[in-house]
Amino acid sequence: MAPAASLQPMTPQDEQDFSRRSIPSCRLRPRFFLNTFVAFAALGVAFVKPAVADSPDALVPVNNNAPLLASQHDAETTTATSTRPTSDADDVSGLLLTRRVRNEVIVAPGRRSPQDSSSQIHVIVTDTLEERSTPTTDSATTPLPSPFDSLGPSPFQIPGGSNSCPKFMNKLLSDPTFKSCYPISMLIQTSLGFFDAQKQLVSIVKVLDASCAVDVVKCTPFFSQAARNLTLEGNCKSELDQNQTEVSLAYRGLRAYKVLYSAACLQNPAQNSYCFANAVTNSTTPSDSYLYFMPYGLALPGASRPTCNWCTQNTMSIYHAASADRAQPVSGKYEDAARQINTLCGPNFVNTSLPAALNAAGSAHAPPAFGALLINTLFALALLVWFL
Repeated sequence: MAPAASLQPMTPQDEQDFSRRSIPSCRLRPRFFLNTFVAFAALGVAFVKPAVADSPDALVPVNNNAPLLASQHDAETTTATSTRPTSDADDVSGLLLTRRVRNEVIVAPGRRSPQDSSSQIHVIVTDTLEERSTPTTDSATTPLPSPFDSLGPSPFQIPGGSNSCPKFMNKLLSDPTFKSCYPISMLIQTSLGFFDAQKQLVSIVKVLDASCAVDVVKCTPFFSQAARNLTLEGNCKSELDQNQTEVSLAYRGLRAYKVLYSAACLQNPAQNSYCFANAVTNSTTPSDSYLYFMPYGLALPGASRPTCNWCTQNTMSIYHAASADRAQPVSGKYEDAARQINTLCGPNFVNTSLPAALNAAGSAHAPPAFGALLINTLFALALLVWFL
């Protein structure tokens, strides 16, 4: 048996060598903590990255190449129906024109109806196509409707006002980009030609084809900027502040462009037809057309009973996504409409709550997220270790 080795005390040099082999140098600690910080910072960014599922940009895509017409379903006997619900705060009755067909009062964009002074206006337009008092024209040769095609004297102007707002509006309406984008949001409440086009499936499809075939990515910022320009002091601010009828309608139409583009251009894949066209030409369920006034900030009438179908469900889905932008007028009307529809169609037919609010930059309005707090904490620790 070999004798046990005698223990020798460690010299100072031995202690220094052992320390170098066993303990990392203090000069490596800052790099270690810096790498740790970077790793956790990446994790924190993942926590705070906003979800985009409910972004207003995530609207239902439109297939512009799909066949547009369902079966003509006897267009000659179809009854076209349009409504304009409003209230004292949202009075759009200034553009109403009263006409009489077979002793039935027809109310359309153009002039205020002197007979209607109630605070709640529900104008229902009916006209049986087979008994039209005027000859039916060929829709292929009929020009497309245009906004404000039945203006009275001194449009876009308040009494004693300047000509700055009329000049601004005339320039806007004649702008080549405005015309090429052909905004349906500027037609629904302002155009007598559009009102007439809704009376036949073929004619309203022609209008929708033109409005939906545009480059919405290019058109959306144009109309957003136009809405901002309209509110400037040198343009139409005074008229807008005094609720001048045509100016108010123009402002709402500009702001609602993308939401109404997405809703009006939505096509039912089972029928290869526009939901909007089916709604406005449906005489049995006129409530379906009421949905398309919500982007203007008009409430769904309490007595309305929209059809519980694919179009209603997906149109409300578009409005739900758009409501993330609280500046959109539809956001103030969505929840009540959703609850009303779910009362008819079932508790889970549409989402009844608003999505998380988005600011102008598209990020959620929310308290500081856990990830952001983690990043700040790690950054402070890294700085502390670096200077130790």
